[in-house]
Amino acid sequence: MIQLLLHQDALVKTFVSSLIGDDEQFAPDATAIGVVNGTKLLGGAVFSDYRVMTYGNDIRLHGAFQDARWATRRILGLILAYPFHQLGCSRLTTITAKNNKRARAFDERLGFRYVGKLTRGWDGRRDAIIYEMLKEDCKWLKYAELTYKTQGER
Repeated sequence: MIQLLLHQDALVKTFVSSLIGDDEQFAPDATAIGVVNGTKLLGGAVFSDYRVMTYGNDIRLHGAFQDARWATRRILGLILAYPFHQLGCSRLTTITAKNNKRARAFDERLGFRYVGKLTRGWDGRRDAIIYEMLKEDCKWLKYAELTYKTQGER
């Protein structure tokens, strides 16, 4: 059964960093949510660079997974509920290597919108693409709400 792994930030951050492959270093205060199938870690989401703004909070999402079976509506909803509901963010930002077509396609399927390009912004050599998702555009949150209601009704 696919579930979330919470309160294991160091483990999940190390795993995500190894999958990204560019020696991504996460700040000590970055929060991570892992996705496991039994005891096997499939990947995770790391939230960093939290910014409090007068018009709404923003946070950056770094995600990497070894197995696509994790991406259920429920799991997506629960992961995205963290920045939008728990932290009160109005925007979620992700930055992806321009040549990583698979990751960019996944970001777009999730509902992230193209914002712009950072020349040599990925690793000092490759360009990066910036995407954003606004809370009101996140179609996955309703699945987190259904999960919470179902659990609370027991």
